[in-house]
Amino acid sequence: MPNVKIEYARSVRNMAEEYGILETAARLEIKEDSVRRYINSLKDRTAKILIFDIETALMTVQTFHLGKQRINPDLVVKDFNCLSWSAKWLCDSDIKSAVCTPKEAIEHDDNRVIGLMWQLFDKADIIIAHNAFQFDIRRLNYRWLINGFGPPSPYQVVDTLRESRKLFGSASHKLDYYCRMLSLDTKIKTNLELWQECDKGNPEALAEMLEYNKMDVNILEDFYLRIRPWIKGHPNLGLYMESDQPVCRNCGSANLTWLDEYYTSMNRYKASLCECGARGRHRVSDLSKEEKQNLVRNIAY
Repeated sequence: MPNVKIEYARSVRNMAEEYGILETAARLEIKEDSVRRYINSLKDRTAKILIFDIETALMTVQTFHLGKQRINPDLVVKDFNCLSWSAKWLCDSDIKSAVCTPKEAIEHDDNRVIGLMWQLFDKADIIIAHNAFQFDIRRLNYRWLINGFGPPSPYQVVDTLRESRKLFGSASHKLDYYCRMLSLDTKIKTNLELWQECDKGNPEALAEMLEYNKMDVNILEDFYLRIRPWIKGHPNLGLYMESDQPVCRNCGSANLTWLDEYYTSMNRYKASLCECGARGRHRVSDLSKEEKQNLVRNIAY
């Protein structure tokens, strides 16, 4: 649920606490069941975090030679389509997935497949993918556009490829390489022939593609959980929760250990260490009014 809906649900709950459900429904001109649904939506509220991966089909193009070139769009015989996808809600054992039927694969018809993916995106608060910004999201957006879908509900993104490039000086930022270095499960080995057979509508190849896709989501979840404490710009899970105490912005846990102060150039805050390993600080300054008044700022030239 986007933040604006959370705020509205809170206002409905507060009104119900003051006036009761019947009076609140009458004042807002909504059904009593709707009031109860808004109230229930705030119970144990956490962000809906979707981990996903897509596989796209090969394009068919015509060309005059095999050297380095820019292919004229008029030479595209078949555009790419979404061949399969796999997704899971964070820490949920159930993996959701879809793959083209043999007929859909041959015709590059992904309307049904991406429609199911759209429904999950529409429910998600945060989505996680490896190379999300440059590949998965843009490819899905294009196929949704071509197939007549509108944008799903707003969501935040954690791109594990972008984060790994910012944080770590690894020899490779491929997901499979990280998983090998971290002693995690790795990708299922495939080759180009699998994509070629899927393009022919081979049912066994399509089933194999789906298993490959599912494995990618499993190892992506493992990798994300390993690097999550390091991600400084992680979406703040505290915004999605009803809590009367500070929680970790990265994982939502209230099991925080308060440490020594954290200093910026003009402020001081209480620093925290979460059980997940993430470090944070309290949003309220630890400086008194008198201490703030005695600080000297630099002159901007």
